[in-house]
Amino acid sequence: MSDQAQNNLPLQSLERAEFTRRVAQAVERLPEAMRAVLVLREVDGLSTAELGEALGLSASQVWTLVHRAKSRLRRELGGEAHGDRHDAGDGLR
Repeated sequence: MSDQAQNNLPLQSLERAEFTRRVAQAVERLPEAMRAVLVLREVDGLSTAELGEALGLSASQVWTLVHRAKSRLRRELGGEAHGDRHDAGDGLR
């Protein structure tokens, strides 16, 4: 690793922490149903079928809620969730 790359690590770590904080705040502002399906899908790894069963929703309702939640987060984060500034692991693609 070059000296420049090593010098950028603290800045990248700080930027990642700030981005993570902004995502968490944006998720908290989502309506309850959107927040629930997004967390259960992206954090807990439930499938569409599992989400539907757990929440009493059809697969299309689950898909719609997940899509709307991700779209809202992308708007709030100004494109950052698409990898414009951060390229790995955001789960919002």
